[in-house]
Amino acid sequence: MPAGQDAARADREFGAGDVLFSEGEEGDTMFVLQTGAVRLHKAIDGQDTTVANLVPGDFCGEVGVVVGGPQPVSATATEPTRCITVKADALEQMVTSEAEIGATFILGLARRLRDVHEVLGVLARRDAETRIVGALIRHCAASQPMADGGVWVPHRLSDLARETAVSLAELGEVSKRLVKLKLIRSERNGLLVPDMARLHEHGAAR
Repeated sequence: MPAGQDAARADREFGAGDVLFSEGEEGDTMFVLQTGAVRLHKAIDGQDTTVANLVPGDFCGEVGVVVGGPQPVSATATEPTRCITVKADALEQMVTSEAEIGATFILGLARRLRDVHEVLGVLARRDAETRIVGALIRHCAASQPMADGGVWVPHRLSDLARETAVSLAELGEVSKRLVKLKLIRSERNGLLVPDMARLHEHGAAR
């Protein structure tokens, strides 16, 4: 790797709750997660709304690096996190000189665009229960089924409420209904969906 490119990259560590960058902030650095987790979020209709949850291998901050201008979202570490930081000149060099890195970067951008479209689709639904169920179905699709056919989602209902701009008052009513219908079981560190087919049917009927 050329010395100049190496100098434009560095490791940084963040604690849980640390902000990598804020919405509206000018940025010239992309962050590639090595360990930990980062939440991308933005203000939508006055609510702090989750746009994506990043895991190792994902990246953020690319908008300021690729096209310039203010960051469209904020990025906050949700647990101790280590990132590689990449400046604009190093990113350009990496993408143009190494085909594998370029392909990975483009695939990452496509996934981010898909995630944003899914979030916007959920937010476009008016009632709170439809938005929560839609977000739950999306998370189930990204999780591995259990041996008994159920799906374990490592997110709490309060996490889904943040993603979908649902108030805590609305969430309480939605939670009671979904539990009563036995569509979910709420545990301390996540949600169990015992029957995905029934959840899909419930979402389609709304």
